[in-house]
Amino acid sequence: SQVTEVGRVASMITDACTRRLLALAQDQLGEAPMAWTWMAFGSQARLEQGLVSDQDNGLLLAEAPEGEAAEYFRKLAEFVCDGLDECGYIYCPGGVMAKGEWRMGYADWRKTFSGWIWEPKPKSVMHSSIFFDMRGVAGDLAMARRLQSEVLQQASESKIFRRFLAADCMGHRPPLGLFRRFVQEHDGEKSQGLNLKKRGVIPIVDLARVRALEGAISAVHTEERLRAAGEQGVMNERDADDLIHALRFIGNVRLRHQVALYDRGEKPNHLVDPDELSGLHRRYLRSAFGIVRTAQDALSNRYQV
Repeated sequence: SQVTEVGRVASMITDACTRRLLALAQDQLGEAPMAWTWMAFGSQARLEQGLVSDQDNGLLLAEAPEGEAAEYFRKLAEFVCDGLDECGYIYCPGGVMAKGEWRMGYADWRKTFSGWIWEPKPKSVMHSSIFFDMRGVAGDLAMARRLQSEVLQQASESKIFRRFLAADCMGHRPPLGLFRRFVQEHDGEKSQGLNLKKRGVIPIVDLARVRALEGAISAVHTEERLRAAGEQGVMNERDADDLIHALRFIGNVRLRHQVALYDRGEKPNHLVDPDELSGLHRRYLRSAFGIVRTAQDALSNRYQV
């Protein structure tokens, strides 16, 4: 799929920029005082970045840094995050960055995840979901895999946490029946068109994440998560396949829309006017949204949310 490949390539470019900035930072700062891993979260971790991307990252350290070590990693994180911003990866609006609070020792990362998993609150679950899409980009990658493995095991054992996550999934319902009308977004923003990210892509990403955590599936790429969930019987294999095709179709429509805006010198966005689509594409989009809604209903029934 075109959109799958674009996501992979875009994320690999972000990885390459990050590794180069880390090398430049270490040229200035010298060798690190302990083992570390630069972590990517969200769409970069999933290898699903689009044409519009902010940065979501963190630093996983072997132990809680103190004194000179704390200062070293603060400077390292600032150098890389500031450099990424200059490269066009804007600072994360939600503050998920290594230069902020997301620079901790291994034990503190574990404690943070344990808090989310065993004492979930609706707001913290909403903010924490991005961290369950994690991938080590540079440094001690085995340490990142160990963290992910332990977190997955915990999440697969906590049905209450997954129930909160499933409930959060229901916040992004596909805009069925809203064609050729203004779409009223929850934040009060009146916009012409369909928000294909908020109403199409994100619901599938969220669904795949819950299913992956349910089956302790280590894949973070959405298509791979769905495929593995189908193969392991966490969800119906045909439903998983339908969702993969829906994701590709919605993603391709959004990508073509963004490229067209970019070609006109306009800023790419996620809002597609259905009137600009062919009749066939409108029918396919309705069908794709229907698949998403059916999958959400199945998840809702499973977790009684």
